[in-house]
Amino acid sequence: MTATESKRTRMRRTPEADPGLKALNKLVGTWRVSGDAAGKTTYAWMDGGRFLIQHGTYQRDGTAYKYMRVIGYEHAPGDALPSKVLTSRVYTDTGDTLDYTSEIDEET
Repeated sequence: MTATESKRTRMRRTPEADPGLKALNKLVGTWRVSGDAAGKTTYAWMDGGRFLIQHGTYQRDGTAYKYMRVIGYEHAPGDALPSKVLTSRVYTDTGDTLDYTSEIDEET
């Protein structure tokens, strides 16, 4: 790293993670999936704590699938604050992308 790169890194301020996301802490870890599909899913915070990343695998009707999901508040470049709309996008190994909007509180 050059001195200029180091200075830029120090000057860049990273905003604090939104406290509204703390309720998602209960998801962090690895979970077994059962029901119509069987598999495993893992949740972990992205560095900085502004997005929860979910990775998983499951089988349905004899076919195995993999997916990755990014969960967080929308925050467009230049906006002063993130929106209060919790969104996520799922990316699958079949090429599908699925968008979700969710509500969150301390209980659910």
